[in-house]
Amino acid sequence: MVPSLFEGYGLPVEEAIRLGAPVLCNDIPVFHEVSDGADVTFFDAGSETATRAALEAFARRAEAPTPTSAPRRSWADVARDTLDVLDEVWSG
Repeated sequence: MVPSLFEGYGLPVEEAIRLGAPVLCNDIPVFHEVSDGADVTFFDAGSETATRAALEAFARRAEAPTPTSAPRRSWADVARDTLDVLDEVWSG
């Protein structure tokens, strides 16, 4: 579960997907981008009701898991993108 309200890149979600773990994360653009069609459950972490409902549904779903499809991006692509962002930040 990744309830981050802000995430710079989304590495925890991408790593979990790559490992085949079920993923439940806040419904923010970066998580949609890194999930790239993988089987991810999104929820509104700013809403207690939505968070509770997502957790309950996720727990029920965990009883009958489905395969998770990994994004089509390689770790080399992820590393290059991360370095590009760091270079941009450091060079100001």
